[in-house]
Amino acid sequence: MRKFSEQYARKSGTYFCVDKGVTSVVIKGLAEHKDTLGAPLCPCRHYDDKPAETSQGFWNCPCVPMRERVELPRKITSCRFNANSNN
Repeated sequence: MRKFSEQYARKSGTYFCVDKGVTSVVIKGLAEHKDTLGAPLCPCRHYDDKPAETSQGFWNCPCVPMRERVELPRKITSCRFNANSNN
């Protein structure tokens, strides 16, 4: 997951949160979901039905809100995992 996350950040022009603890927790959560659910479901949210959420794909990393937010100037994701260079 670390390699996947680094590649996405490089490709999207985003950066990890300066708080390394946030980055570590998010990557660990993504990896656990990838192992147990087969997809890197965002670990920053509560889900009533994780398998159903995984199959819909909306919250699979990089989730739709993250892709939309980092494309806008001065926007960051709510979990602060990725931010653009303006932040």
